[in-house]
Amino acid sequence: MKTNFKSLLPKGFVIFAIVIFLLIFISENINGRFWLNDFKVYYSAAQALTHGTQVYGIHFGLDSGYYKYSPFVLLLFMPFTLLPYNVACIIYYCGIMFFVLGIFVLLKSMIREYFFKDTIKYEGWILTVIFIFILNLLYREFHLGNTNMLLLFLLLLVIKNLVRSRYLISGLLFCLIILFKPFFLILALPMLLHNKWKILGGGIVFMLAQLLILILFLGWNATLLLHSEWLKAILDHSSSFPSNNNIDYLVRSFIYPGLTISFQYFVLAGIVFFFMLLYGLNIFFRRNQQRRMPDADFIFECFVLIAILPSILNTDTEHFLNTLPLITMITYYIFKQKKVFPIICFFILFILYGTNSNDIVGKTIGDFYDKIGVVGISNLLLVIFAFFVYFKRIKKTYFCISEDL
Repeated sequence: MKTNFKSLLPKGFVIFAIVIFLLIFISENINGRFWLNDFKVYYSAAQALTHGTQVYGIHFGLDSGYYKYSPFVLLLFMPFTLLPYNVACIIYYCGIMFFVLGIFVLLKSMIREYFFKDTIKYEGWILTVIFIFILNLLYREFHLGNTNMLLLFLLLLVIKNLVRSRYLISGLLFCLIILFKPFFLILALPMLLHNKWKILGGGIVFMLAQLLILILFLGWNATLLLHSEWLKAILDHSSSFPSNNNIDYLVRSFIYPGLTISFQYFVLAGIVFFFMLLYGLNIFFRRNQQRRMPDADFIFECFVLIAILPSILNTDTEHFLNTLPLITMITYYIFKQKKVFPIICFFILFILYGTNSNDIVGKTIGDFYDKIGVVGISNLLLVIFAFFVYFKRIKKTYFCISEDL
């Protein structure tokens, strides 16, 4: 069956996005800021592994430039080391462009298939608004050369394949994601609750295969040593990388400064409780309606967990791009309903989430934004807004309750 590529994304949106990507690329080079410091860490660590020198516990470039991913991930970056760094940067930059567009393709498909099945007008404008909403953080992603867009793209592929019961490929991709960032293991919660445990088969196959590959290339002792150093790097990064945008910081800043370090565990327990409440609500609605929509519930639950993760971790602001799936859902709702109050809320959240840059609001306001954790606040508000959208959508579709606010 032939693929209709024109149906993947509106042509106007693709042109707009590519122009923005090119403008960022040109601007970064003209201003001498085409650094991709995070990519430099991956590139340099891969070189270190190739030459048999230390990979973990040393900084590559910036003082904070420690390699924190698994040893296997370095094998994926090794082909870049065959190229001069500047050339490798350009290829990696193009890779980020590809993953961003791929994310929009997947989100458009999933939102239309599982949440908004009726006619959607001006879809190119909807996607353009979403793109502008995330552009500030997306610029930071390109500037640093991080892996957030790659991982979000893979996460969406995992979710889509799980809904279609393709467990082998889902397991392979999910375990690859875990080797980048183990905290995504929290997504195993909705997978198991929705009886998608067969993903374990593909996961076990992949984990054994990647260990075998490492042992064949590096030997048993080196593989064991690298994994122990990887674990230490994860723990060191978590304790030494402060965040002004997570729940722990916001509670200490605005509610009670004297919290002990153990409060972070209560936050994690609270997130699990929050998720179980969401899961329970979805079960309640499914049991009290004639039509069932477990796939939509599963997707929404995964979107929420992906979005909430940066709010419970010590991490940088570009990781809040994880909220893009929920932002997409909200934006489609705004364009469909055209209600004044949601539009006002959406605009306020855009100001908070999308303008946290000294280049946009100036140093004084930018520093104030950082101090109060405005991105973290907006992220939590976006999650709440998404709840409103999802459950209003369910009520309208299955209970015929008016959506007037």
